[in-house]
Amino acid sequence: MTQTQHQRRRAFGRGIGLKPIDPEGDIGLDLDFSGPVAEGAPRDLRMIEGIDVLLQDLSVALTTGLGTDPLNTTFGSGAFQALADQSDPFMRREAVKVAVVSVLKADPRVRRILEVQVDDDPAAPGQRQTELNLKVMFDTILDERATLDVEGIPYG
Repeated sequence: MTQTQHQRRRAFGRGIGLKPIDPEGDIGLDLDFSGPVAEGAPRDLRMIEGIDVLLQDLSVALTTGLGTDPLNTTFGSGAFQALADQSDPFMRREAVKVAVVSVLKADPRVRRILEVQVDDDPAAPGQRQTELNLKVMFDTILDERATLDVEGIPYG
């Protein structure tokens, strides 16, 4: 392991990789059992580390409603509440941005938030938008630039 890899592991940690339950739908995530397997052994969990852990953790936090985890009621994002409360498109985007910033500011591995983009425009004129896409650019505590794309957040 190089010194840079060691620094990333210490700064961002290690975790269990997650994968979509249904790649075609928005059902949720499950443990990823595609890790290395010894001959004759059962499947193993896929472990992730470094920036991958941070991006996965932030993605899970942003797609979990604030207070919906009964074991950690401070976990999650207020973006879903903002989507439900705001009918004006401009105010809805701004409220979602505030919710996204709140999640990133709460994570000590994020040093500075550079940009938050919210795409909730319909694909065609006259159509109703039913999903939201987020793009967040930030600097980590190791002064590395990272981009998180979260696509297909349902609403409406």
